[in-house]
Amino acid sequence: MKTIMKPGLALWMTLCSFGSLVYGQAAPTSQLLYIHEDPVYPGMVDAYENVSKELLTQLKKHKIEDNYTVIQSEDFKYFTIVPIENMASLDRDPLEPLVEKMGKEAFQELFTAFNKCYPSHRDYLLVRSQSLSYMPEGVAFMPQEKPYRKYSYFYYAPHEQDAVRAVVEKIKKLYVEKSSKLYYNIYISRFGAGENYFLVEEAAKDAQEFVQLQSQNNTLLAAQWPALWAELTKKIIRVEEKTAHLRSDLSYTYSN
Repeated sequence: MKTIMKPGLALWMTLCSFGSLVYGQAAPTSQLLYIHEDPVYPGMVDAYENVSKELLTQLKKHKIEDNYTVIQSEDFKYFTIVPIENMASLDRDPLEPLVEKMGKEAFQELFTAFNKCYPSHRDYLLVRSQSLSYMPEGVAFMPQEKPYRKYSYFYYAPHEQDAVRAVVEKIKKLYVEKSSKLYYNIYISRFGAGENYFLVEEAAKDAQEFVQLQSQNNTLLAAQWPALWAELTKKIIRVEEKTAHLRSDLSYTYSN
């Protein structure tokens, strides 16, 4: 595996983001995503997951019309991702029908149990860019059978956004020209994210398969990559990486 400095291709390919929302769905121009992030105490992981599964039980029991995907990173953060149409969608509380069905007291007990599992939590928005993402034709999000995820956050100053985007466009062009088999999604930070960043997501069946795909891609792009990486690093502030997994057992899709 190549390091960040030699020449950084491995880092770009370290995928990021939270995108396993609608498997096999035709790719839209863009998709706004609502993210709820819980940084769970390491010693409370089992308790948190037990409460999450109880929430799933209640959602299914009462047939609540909601959909969300859960991603768990290796630093004990759980990301609940919900696709939304626009900012106005935030005015709707999807759990209000559950409060009515369960009763306010039982609902509050459930979320009191959640609150014991983390010191804080936060909400923010991301948008998936179809024009910047490199995915098989007609596919918007990573398939469920590839639960292993890698995430890279490329932070930039606001005045560098257009310049960073231009380099990202060049990188996609290279992947297309070389017919790379290592696909990725691009997400852009929006309201509440705290900083400006592009989030790169890739996926594989497991860590071993990802290393194999990464190695093949290193060889495929090696001649052109150093110049692109040098151009990108001149425009960004820093890069952060995460490894994560799709948690289908904690995710929810409404069905009649």
